[in-house]
Amino acid sequence: MGGPADNYWLYPTQSDSAPGNVIGSGVNQANYYAGDYSVTQSSNYSSSQNYLTDRGAFSSSASFYGTFDQGGNAWEWNDAVISGSYRGLRVGSWAGPGPNSNLQSSNRNSLTPDGLHSDVGFRVASIPEPSTVGLIVLAGAGWLVWKRRNAAL
Repeated sequence: MGGPADNYWLYPTQSDSAPGNVIGSGVNQANYYAGDYSVTQSSNYSSSQNYLTDRGAFSSSASFYGTFDQGGNAWEWNDAVISGSYRGLRVGSWAGPGPNSNLQSSNRNSLTPDGLHSDVGFRVASIPEPSTVGLIVLAGAGWLVWKRRNAAL
């Protein structure tokens, strides 16, 4: 299952320790079910409750690369074609048990993308075009020159 198309998950999400499930500033936290749901800290499920957390809800749990919330919260679609119409998913969800292997970055799953699931989604990410990066660097250099000239006056 999987392959090069979904291997990018292995790098930004890896962690050496099992996460806790309490929202806030604790180190290495994630949104998953551990007898209690992270959002409510209750074992009772309510169909009217939104169990997803906002990006960065676990404020001290950035990955090595500075990304947040890639373990738990929602199974995330990736580019992997598993078999036929089945597509790849990574890193567990709020409804799944943890902190066992369900939240490891190497954990894979698959579904057909024709149904609705309350614990499956995707992460929107972008990489700036090289010309955009060049403009940002040029603007930063210009700002530094301006600042130095004004500081000397």
